[in-house]
Amino acid sequence: MQTVSGRVAETMNSGGYAYALVDENGAMTWVALPKSRISVGSEISCQPGMVMNNFGSASLNRSFKHIVFSSGLTSSSGGAPPAATSVPDKAPNAPKIKEPEDWKDF
Repeated sequence: MQTVSGRVAETMNSGGYAYALVDENGAMTWVALPKSRISVGSEISCQPGMVMNNFGSASLNRSFKHIVFSSGLTSSSGGAPPAATSVPDKAPNAPKIKEPEDWKDF
């Protein structure tokens, strides 16, 4: 598990993930997070994640020599809002979609 924190140098969204190239004192690390609004120049801190080597992203049509898959951003300290925010996949008031187990009586 690896933690990634620093200034975002590059970002892109694809396949439900936000990919960010994070500069931590000159060390550049790619991190993949659940779809988030992340902007270049923002400071982020990510939850610890699994490092994957030679990861190929089909949706981006590219490979990453090393990438950290994090479950999300950590909350910022000092009461300031985080530099990036998660983007929900659904609207908060969207109707619940029935799961396969909900259909067992049919």
